[in-house]
Amino acid sequence: MVTYTRRQAPLWFTLLILTVVAIPFVALKSTEYAGGVGGSTALVGGLLLALFHGFRVTVTDKVLHLKFGIGLIQRTIFREKIVAACQVRNSFWYGFGIRLTPHGWMWNISGLDGVEITYANGRRFRVGTDDPDGLLTALGFPNEPCQ
Repeated sequence: MVTYTRRQAPLWFTLLILTVVAIPFVALKSTEYAGGVGGSTALVGGLLLALFHGFRVTVTDKVLHLKFGIGLIQRTIFREKIVAACQVRNSFWYGFGIRLTPHGWMWNISGLDGVEITYANGRRFRVGTDDPDGLLTALGFPNEPCQ
């Protein structure tokens, strides 16, 4: 049974990819190599949009499921392996996407807020979210900042 679901769509990322795709295509349109370079750029941009156009977080009674874009990049975390969770504020330097930070792996698509999950083995994992209160409540942990 799904107890929580949240989808984030990063406007900045979509605009960035469209800009990266459009500028080379328009700039090279008049050259004889425009088809190859512009087409390759458009293909890479389209692939990035498909893979990262959104980020969905779903919590059920058994799992925390994370999915980027069309779902080729996803992760399932069994709730029984989660021993703690708390609210965090990520540094701007950690960036967006899938990153290894000093606090463990982080999946984030926009913003600086997140939830840090601690596994039974002590490892940590950060989930970027624009609704840390809702995610912590769905996971069954109090909304407290990490210490």
